[in-house]
Amino acid sequence: SELFSFKIYWFSANPYYTVSTLTKKAFGASINTSTDKKASIFFYAGSVMKALGSTEMFYRLMDPEQKGDIINFQQRALVLPKNNKYLAAIIQ
Repeated sequence: SELFSFKIYWFSANPYYTVSTLTKKAFGASINTSTDKKASIFFYAGSVMKALGSTEMFYRLMDPEQKGDIINFQQRALVLPKNNKYLAAIIQ
């Protein structure tokens, strides 16, 4: 979807920030809901790079528990900023 010409993507693992110090919490660190808030991130697509790596396919045919076939993919990739411009976090 779009909002004010920005493309909006949904991601459940956005970073948390401590509001009083504006510092990002480490991934997996304990969260205090009264002092830490989830942030939205934004970036300019022209200033980031993406390198797709290998893709693996996993499957289990005729699975008796699911009563059908199970197919899954694993995609490896490297996504980094080209420079430290046009990156932001919007804290709630």
